[in-house]
Amino acid sequence: MRLVQLTGVYLHGQHNTAAQLQPVTILRGPNEAGKSTLLGLAELAINGNSGKNWPVLGVSPSYKWSVSAIFDDGTSITRGMDRRGKHWATFNGRPENLSVVQSQIRDSIGEAATWSVSEFVNLTPAKRLEFLESKVLTGIGWTAERLEAELADVHKYLVELEAYENAPPMEKARECLPHLIRHVHDCWREYNSTAKDLAKAVKRDEKEAEAEQRPPGTVASWEARRAELDEEISRLRVEVGKDEAAAPERTRLLQDIQAAQEQLENVKDLSVLEEDLQRATHDEATHEQAATSAKQRMDDLTAAANGLASRKQELAGKADEAAGVYNETASAWSAYQAAQDVVEEVLPLLTRADRMLVDLAAGRDDVDSWTSDLDEWKERYSSSRGHDLKASLEQQRQTWNGLEAQVQAASRQHAAKAVELRQAADAANVAERNLEHYRHKRVAAEARLQAAKENQGEREAEARAGLEQLTDRLTGLGETSSAHAVLLEEAQTERKEVQTALDAANDYQARRADRSVRLREKEEAEDARTACRQTEQALQATLGKMLSEMTAPLEEAVNRIVTVALGCTFRVHVEDGGAYFLLDDVPLDTASTSQRVVTMMALRCAVVQQLGGWRALLVDDLNTLDNDRRTAFLRAMVAEVEGGYLDNFIGALVADEWSAPDGVHTIELGAPDASAP
Repeated sequence: MRLVQLTGVYLHGQHNTAAQLQPVTILRGPNEAGKSTLLGLAELAINGNSGKNWPVLGVSPSYKWSVSAIFDDGTSITRGMDRRGKHWATFNGRPENLSVVQSQIRDSIGEAATWSVSEFVNLTPAKRLEFLESKVLTGIGWTAERLEAELADVHKYLVELEAYENAPPMEKARECLPHLIRHVHDCWREYNSTAKDLAKAVKRDEKEAEAEQRPPGTVASWEARRAELDEEISRLRVEVGKDEAAAPERTRLLQDIQAAQEQLENVKDLSVLEEDLQRATHDEATHEQAATSAKQRMDDLTAAANGLASRKQELAGKADEAAGVYNETASAWSAYQAAQDVVEEVLPLLTRADRMLVDLAAGRDDVDSWTSDLDEWKERYSSSRGHDLKASLEQQRQTWNGLEAQVQAASRQHAAKAVELRQAADAANVAERNLEHYRHKRVAAEARLQAAKENQGEREAEARAGLEQLTDRLTGLGETSSAHAVLLEEAQTERKEVQTALDAANDYQARRADRSVRLREKEEAEDARTACRQTEQALQATLGKMLSEMTAPLEEAVNRIVTVALGCTFRVHVEDGGAYFLLDDVPLDTASTSQRVVTMMALRCAVVQQLGGWRALLVDDLNTLDNDRRTAFLRAMVAEVEGGYLDNFIGALVADEWSAPDGVHTIELGAPDASAP
């Protein structure tokens, strides 16, 4: 499908613009001659009115306009706008709704786009990759089995890195691989940061290790020495404890020494012994008098106790007599109470007897006898008799109780006297023993005085020897205690020094362990970083391999052009999120401007060929190329058309002295018509 004719009315100041096109056509003319307008006619006819192609309509398109494109297979497209501002379109001469026409054009022809040379030259690697992915690599990809096979060597490590989590399915290899690369790169950055931090820490550790002095000894040797000192300190503490336990003995020795010194002085001076004898004699007399007084008091208390015992016995006898009288009275009272029951029966008889006395006046003797008996009964069982018995019983009871109280009081007094008697006896015994003691002291004092008078010199030597012996014993105890205390203090001081050295050795060992840990962590981080880098490189290589296979048709199409136009070989290299174009394995960015322009136009031509539909390359500003490059490039375009790879090539350039090669149709355009409405 080749475009053979373009016509435009009232476009960009031109009343009529028309061109009969050949497969390879060059539009030549000065600036503002309408070259860009003609290039834009195809885009306007095929794509419709849009902001991108609006400039071809002029600055203020307030008038009607129309554009038409005719292809060699008879396909025609016409678009326009009437004076009321309404757009219209026809496809193959049939008026249709604009959206319907656009759909028909897209299905049969595709899209048209005019590319400026600068757009080819100034693309960044990321933009180039974006261009390839949007125009070339769409719909092209590997199967999941193919991707799994390519990732078999790094699959295990990717699982360890959890790279497959939230990743696109492997069926979408073109999306999955970049995700895996980003994830592995993030892991690499994390490991890289960790490795750098640890490397700094290890470097600091090395500097510290160089400046640090190794402490003397080892942890094991210092621990052994500390154990020895702990054992020695325990032993010395036991000895010091024994010394402290011997303190009372030292006190007693001091007292004995003082007594020995006094004895020595006494041996020298007999007046002391004489004073001791006088004192002992006086003490003996005093205690003898005290013993006599204690014995006399004991005798007095014995007599008083005996009197109280007799009084107690006497009162006890009286109490027994009172108890007998009380018992007799109680018996009478009991008989009286028993007779009261009889009185209840006798009183009626007494009443009858009183009446019989009147009737028995004749028998006087009997009456007197009866009267006497009656009086006796009345007397015996009268209430006054009972009252007297009861009063007597109460009196006897009180008397008995009083005597019992006196007996108890006498018993208490006797017991108290017995206690006093025992105390007095004890005091008398103590006084007797004291008297005996002081008697012996007096006898001993007399003997000492007598002996002192007899062998004063010998006793003085003996007392002096005893004093020296006691002094030596005291000195030995004092020196032993002091030596143990000094040794204990020295051992404790050394123990502190050993502990300080042990702490320093432990700190040194701990720092070395920390450094070893950091060094190991650094090595592990570096290994992980290296593994991530290698994995990322493997993924990049896989992605590059995939893209290389995908871009192989593109490279083939570009090489058909650049081989003819430049005599070079073109290759696409995808890495680090960008597409890098190489000419003879040299980056395109380092090539000359003309080489870059030709390569990018060839790339665009290859893209157009792969998109299908109307395969056309519309290029403006061919003046960027020098004459030789321009001629070689156009020859390559002629070859593409003749080879059936390209339908149309339409280029524009400002008029110069250059001559087009064979197969290139040139359309000369003049200056714009100022009289156009």
